[in-house]
Amino acid sequence: MASYKVDMYKIQGILLSLLFNANILYLFSMPPGIVNALITVMLFAAFFVSDWRQIFFHISTKISWLAGVIIVFLSYGCISLFFSPSLFGFSLFFKYLVITGIVYIASQQPIRSMQMFVAFTIILNVLLGIISIANLDFVRANDTVNYLTITYALGITFIICFIKSIDARKWKVLFIALTILIFAAMLRYPSRGTLLFSIFTCLFYLLYISRRSLKFKIIVFFILVIATVTLIYVWNQYLVDSYLAYRFRLLFQQIDEESRILLYKDVLGLIREHWFFGTGIGNSGILLADDPRVYPHNIFLESCLVMGLVGLFSFTLIVLLSLRTSIRSMQWGHLGVIFLFALLFGLLTYQKSFASWYWHYLFMFAGVSAALLKQNRAHVNFSLYTLKKTKETGTDRTAARWNSERSR
Repeated sequence: MASYKVDMYKIQGILLSLLFNANILYLFSMPPGIVNALITVMLFAAFFVSDWRQIFFHISTKISWLAGVIIVFLSYGCISLFFSPSLFGFSLFFKYLVITGIVYIASQQPIRSMQMFVAFTIILNVLLGIISIANLDFVRANDTVNYLTITYALGITFIICFIKSIDARKWKVLFIALTILIFAAMLRYPSRGTLLFSIFTCLFYLLYISRRSLKFKIIVFFILVIATVTLIYVWNQYLVDSYLAYRFRLLFQQIDEESRILLYKDVLGLIREHWFFGTGIGNSGILLADDPRVYPHNIFLESCLVMGLVGLFSFTLIVLLSLRTSIRSMQWGHLGVIFLFALLFGLLTYQKSFASWYWHYLFMFAGVSAALLKQNRAHVNFSLYTLKKTKETGTDRTAARWNSERSR
């Protein structure tokens, strides 16, 4: 009788994807708090089952720059809770800790888990895209669904499919079709930022591959032609009178009175008053609009407002070190490229939308970039050690074969 072994790392990849795309579950009347908590508990349990030996018996005393900065950020965040204690602030700090744990788990995943994370994200968002195009009222009917996080996940999937439509050796036509489908679904929602920044991120990717061969440039040209024709068709058919089109017109006509611009002015005024220590976690919304759920819609402004200079400096270092790790992971191929441009999309989007309690959407890709970098470095170090041993024992034929395989 055939036996099937459960791959806990692939399960972790699926759970990471479910956390990232939990809105697909909210569509079916599942309560967000319970869903997120349940998936998170399952993720931590799956990680403990597969890595409990490493957690307890392979603890390293060496600490990285990134880990050190995160500790400083969280420590001062904990201190800032007591500036003006609130239940919202304490629950928010607890969520910071959970997000840190989720990103740490993402940074420990092997290749097969990362591949499952990307594949499952594509599947979930293609399903969400089809639902959005076919019956948007089904999405609107559920008040627990956040259209910002929906369009963010769709934007990430748009970027992934766009990169795959250029890089993939097989299924190019399929990924081109999926890119168009996801883009059409994004046009159904009123989010300007995620739409624009996903396009900007793809343009950055085109600049990245500009030194590629003539074949790549021809493929990119036809993709752009198809995307342009599709955009014109979609705009003429059902977008020109939509709320999204109205918001774009409003943005260009009244930019000085744009609500986000007015919000940023209020935030800057509060930062001048609380520039050194900050307002403390959970208090910025009270000062801005007498509502703890209100946030500055810019991660750097929020860090500075909430935790002053310490928060701004440490958070900026976290972002820069995450970018450094992601850029280094690019040398290890297709996944590294996807993770870097997904992180870039997040950084762009978080300058106009989202708050700190959504940070797992942003830093999850920094985590898997770190995992990819660590996996490949470990493989290279092991291979170099093997080569050294074969040379010491005189097995030059094995060493020569290893060299030829490495050169390929």
